[in-house]
Amino acid sequence: EETAKLIDEETRRIVNAGYDKAWEVLSSHRDDLESITQALMEYETITGAEVEGLMRGEKIDRPDDNDDTRGPVGTAVPVAGRQAKPTDEPDPDIGGMEPQPG
Repeated sequence: EETAKLIDEETRRIVNAGYDKAWEVLSSHRDDLESITQALMEYETITGAEVEGLMRGEKIDRPDDNDDTRGPVGTAVPVAGRQAKPTDEPDPDIGGMEPQPG
């Protein structure tokens, strides 16, 4: 029983020390965390290089969404949807197939 009590006390001490250290780190970097939060709210995903830039006080510089780009450079998120097909070619998904008797 005495050993279990010592283990519980040491476990509590380790957990409390970790909590205190985490609180200290997060509190001391509050401005950086706020910048990252705002960037994630705007862009949904950001790269490691963009996080490092934010922590140096830089702004994220991405092409305007209205440009003919398919997404931010370096994103890990795939672009959804199909690319537009040339208008001079017929769409193979439309027509050309007749129902077959069963």
